[in-house]
Amino acid sequence: MYTKSFIPTLNTFFDDFITKDVVNLGHEITKGFVNQSPAVNIIENDKHYYFKIAAPGLTKSNFNVELNKNILTISSSNNEKDRPVYLKEEFDYSNFKRSFTLPENKINSEKTSAEYKNGVLTISIAKLAKEEQKLSKLIEIK
Repeated sequence: MYTKSFIPTLNTFFDDFITKDVVNLGHEITKGFVNQSPAVNIIENDKHYYFKIAAPGLTKSNFNVELNKNILTISSSNNEKDRPVYLKEEFDYSNFKRSFTLPENKINSEKTSAEYKNGVLTISIAKLAKEEQKLSKLIEIK
């Protein structure tokens, strides 16, 4: 069923797998896949939307948070010159960008805040009161 050339290759693979240093093996597997986006929890209550981004190892100056109309964009850039050489690196949030679309005409862009504490960036965006929300819009036909 298998060709003769396949079986020695398979045996070599398992021999190499067993004899390789575990740290180096992990580094080879994850190499090139390190830059990821951090996990985000989104919470909604009657008055606010909250975004909690888990991004340990950064400082508040690494983040850029922008609310453009109803699009929230969170990004980070950290170009350290003296970046250490990692034996194994399974998370790196130094360069990422995430965008979230919020409901139109329901957010108060003037009442927003952000705080970075204990590796978690928390962004609070106030909702407009129901009487301030635009529920209808006249659409012009061209």
